[in-house]
Amino acid sequence: MASSDSSFCTLVMVAKFPTPGKSKTRLAQGVGAEQAASFASACLCDLLDRFAGEHFRQCTGDCSCCRRVLYYAPAERKGEFVELLGMLGPETSSRWHLQEMQGHSRSGMKAGEGSDLGGFLAQALVTNGADSPVMFIGTDCVTIPTAILLEAQGAAASGTAYLCPATGTHHPA
Repeated sequence: MASSDSSFCTLVMVAKFPTPGKSKTRLAQGVGAEQAASFASACLCDLLDRFAGEHFRQCTGDCSCCRRVLYYAPAERKGEFVELLGMLGPETSSRWHLQEMQGHSRSGMKAGEGSDLGGFLAQALVTNGADSPVMFIGTDCVTIPTAILLEAQGAAASGTAYLCPATGTHHPA
């Protein structure tokens, strides 16, 4: 990490476009592909809105101190991501920068379908981490407390990785 200034950060969200039959496939087995895709869309929209808006600003003190990057897949769905951000309103859409996930298959980020998520994350860290701590989130972490992201931001600023497993506990690495 080139910068030790924890007052500025980059929040990277990684998302594939919510698509019936491709999103939340395990959930879809129980509720159907359309419902599972609707749930995936709701999670994505909630997080985009949450980390663009007032809630995040209150926790960080200044909303402008955090660059927000939405890495998306597949590339051909960019227009739909732009439309989705537009539906969330100008405050949300203006704060997120869209970046295509390079090197991913048309179907998204699923292992075995031409993707290398670990390689992508490493490249995204190099691309976004030159001047600030970087935090990565996926669209499954809808209830992650903002306080955990702030702890992660502090750890990243000191050059330490910070992991928050799905159990809800967190561990400086």
